[in-house]
Amino acid sequence: MKYDQKFVDILNKELVPALGCTDPGAFGLTAAIARDHAPGELVSIHVEGSALVVGGIQGVGIPHSGGRRGGKLCAAMGYYGGDAKLGLEVLDSVTPEDLKKAEALAASGKVTLSIVPIQDCPATTWLKTTVTTKDHVGVCAVASSHGNVVYISEDDKILLDTVEATKAAEHLDGLDLSWFTIENAYDFAKTYPIDKLPIIAQAIELTRTICEEGLKNNYGLQIAKTLAENVKNGTVSDDEVNYILRWAIAGVDARMGGADYAAMSNAVSGNQGIMCTMSPLAAGDYIKADDETKFRGAIFSNLMNLYTKYMTHEFCHYPPQCYCSSMCPAASAAGVAFVHGYSVKEIIDLIRTSVNVIAGVACDGAKPGCALKMYVGLCGALQAMFLAKKGITAQAYDGLCDDDIGVTFENIYEFQRDCMLPMADKIAEINMKQGAFI
Repeated sequence: MKYDQKFVDILNKELVPALGCTDPGAFGLTAAIARDHAPGELVSIHVEGSALVVGGIQGVGIPHSGGRRGGKLCAAMGYYGGDAKLGLEVLDSVTPEDLKKAEALAASGKVTLSIVPIQDCPATTWLKTTVTTKDHVGVCAVASSHGNVVYISEDDKILLDTVEATKAAEHLDGLDLSWFTIENAYDFAKTYPIDKLPIIAQAIELTRTICEEGLKNNYGLQIAKTLAENVKNGTVSDDEVNYILRWAIAGVDARMGGADYAAMSNAVSGNQGIMCTMSPLAAGDYIKADDETKFRGAIFSNLMNLYTKYMTHEFCHYPPQCYCSSMCPAASAAGVAFVHGYSVKEIIDLIRTSVNVIAGVACDGAKPGCALKMYVGLCGALQAMFLAKKGITAQAYDGLCDDDIGVTFENIYEFQRDCMLPMADKIAEINMKQGAFI
């Protein structure tokens, strides 16, 4: 195919293993890198960034912390035990002794947090950590995506500064995406040799592991585990939809609850990586599809998640809208439809209906409740899939929908740009009043 290498490249670029939520990953990574450039006796750590990142970390469990939460603790863990060479798996090197030191540091008052108004940030994903010791000052910042380091300085010496270039890239300036269509992605997923996509094989392995963990143990709101119990006692039906739901949400429960298992993130979201990979796998398991069909469904679902995000320009990597409950469920249902042999037109119809229904739901930070939002979104997306099979889809007079799916995404983008961006700062302000910033 003409665009095979482009699809391979975008999958390899946007699918990245991450331990825990990517917000704690960013806190840990920037603290670890800043520490490496500021040796000596610690005076202070200051973390500042957009409300989506600084506010987003407060409710989610931190890996290797025993379910603890909070930006101050996470920065302290990155400072004491983080290994910057591990990228977004930076906290995997944290030991119990590191955790004890980090807890004491977080409680000492030496770690502070602040929010930069989102209109003043280079990107919606923006985090900068400054480590000050008696002799040195180290600074590290990430932008556009949680693991994308754009600034490093040591005392008065700037070692890296790609902030302005990243800001331009965040808006996808000059990027030709005319090749990235649902039709082309469908053909790629149908025909590309699966043995040449180790990133998808790794995504499947990581996803199955964390989803199994979420069904076995008590994490977060236990959405998937409770659903499985209700299936077992006969309260709800043991059908394909509930099978997909409990498996696709189980990994999100585990991840938001702070499980010490990596997930394959998709465009910096581990939750989305879990659901859009697990949904076609679960559907294939239920109908006893062969391994190649399930693998190809995972290819297509991951590409559809990237497609829905790239179509909203600079909001690709951290939007004010909750893409976990809107865009990702549509992509996940598209993967299920692919496994079931739906046509391209039926898949386009289900995506149009699905992304329109939950447009405007705000991203209010990473937390256990994300699993329930994703459950609701996937329920609706699977219903949109059934409607598409009957030839039913949302019409141009339905909310932000348009008969042209490209215009539908443009409408959702403009709504976020013009109406939703201030919501992130307001949500963070409310969280501060709640005492959630710890």
